[in-house]
Amino acid sequence: GGPAAGIRAGTRVPLAGFARAWKDAGRQLYVVSAARRPVRDAAPNAIQIAHFVIKDAREPDRTLGRRPHGYAPRPVDLWLYRVDAQ
Repeated sequence: GGPAAGIRAGTRVPLAGFARAWKDAGRQLYVVSAARRPVRDAAPNAIQIAHFVIKDAREPDRTLGRRPHGYAPRPVDLWLYRVDAQ
């Protein structure tokens, strides 16, 4: 039920302005990312709240010389950060 947005990979967006706007509106800015570095670059004051590993059991085997025979989990890392207004 909360607002959400996406940022394209490789886009450098300083999050401090967004955190300030959210604080002025009485909200706290949280960021979920599949990569740590872009968030840390965009908000050096970001505080890591959680780290999740999601295993997708329906990802086919990765093979080069044959058809996949089954499925292998492909873990996806997600980090949750709180970005405080400065």
